[in-house]
Amino acid sequence: MRESLQRLIELQKVDTKLLEIEELRGSLPQEVDGLKKDLGDTKETLKTSQDKIKAIDKKIREIEGNILQCNEKLDKYKEQLYAVTTNKEYDALTHELETMQGAINESESQILELMEEKDENEEITMNSKTLLEEIQQDLKSKSKELKKRISETKNVEADFLKKRDKITPDISKSLISKYEKIKVAKNGRAIVPVVRGACGGCFHTLPPQLVVEVKKLNKIIHCESCGRVLVPPNEELGN
Repeated sequence: MRESLQRLIELQKVDTKLLEIEELRGSLPQEVDGLKKDLGDTKETLKTSQDKIKAIDKKIREIEGNILQCNEKLDKYKEQLYAVTTNKEYDALTHELETMQGAINESESQILELMEEKDENEEITMNSKTLLEEIQQDLKSKSKELKKRISETKNVEADFLKKRDKITPDISKSLISKYEKIKVAKNGRAIVPVVRGACGGCFHTLPPQLVVEVKKLNKIIHCESCGRVLVPPNEELGN
């Protein structure tokens, strides 16, 4: 168990260095990912509004064509009024005129509604184009900075990843699994030294007998408060 613990300690040191590299890159990776998502969403919004405008224009043209046909029929019915000879014919033509005029009025109302919808989508289109340009500029700048930071740290990162690959085969899978779970839950720090009788992670004061047991390195001992694995102070490990 002592050897396994020693290897876990080495693994934690390597992972701490890798974490420092991530912190050096800061929030840029998340920001770049977020901007890429925003870019995709904005492009989709822009496309949707542009497609709606095209569909509205097509619908307006269709309605305008119907209005033109209705006006032609309206003119025809008006001419026929002068030729009627009976009240029945007059009433029938008058009914047709009213029906046709009602259809025209309804179509014109539809066009007004469609024009309002078109105005709304044109505003969305304009705002989306402006936002798209801003996101693209921001993404270009942050991607360039991230690329620079990755370039500055990639060799060091690669070295530590190689060290990690050499360490992990010497540790049992079950122990690695437990280590990884604690590491994820505790922001990268699964193993901490005892510092002046307290946990080096959460600073919970430890019972003296527990501190003695930790120094023996004979078994895995967890902090009863935070769950991290406790190990002797660095100076007692010969580091």
